[in-house]
Amino acid sequence: MRVVSSFNESWTFHEGFSDSFIREFRTGILVTLPHNAVELPFNYFDEAAFQRAFCYQAKLAWRPDFSGCEVALVFDGVVRQRNQGTSAEFTNEAV
Repeated sequence: MRVVSSFNESWTFHEGFSDSFIREFRTGILVTLPHNAVELPFNYFDEAAFQRAFCYQAKLAWRPDFSGCEVALVFDGVVRQRNQGTSAEFTNEAV
């Protein structure tokens, strides 16, 4: 049976990115997705203000009902590039 649930609360936001984020969970700003990484004025903005690296981390606790099932995370609205993975392995990159 397919179960769809939201996973958009309790994400940790970081300005910038480091390889250490792949292996360890860091403290940062607690946010709910969707989230504006940069607040921009409506009338004028410099594109360089938001074209840089940001990192979002979240913990998905393993539940017994996951056993024997395919667990998929779907991210909608990623602006440019994403790297996704688990603390165990890097799984995917898309531009």
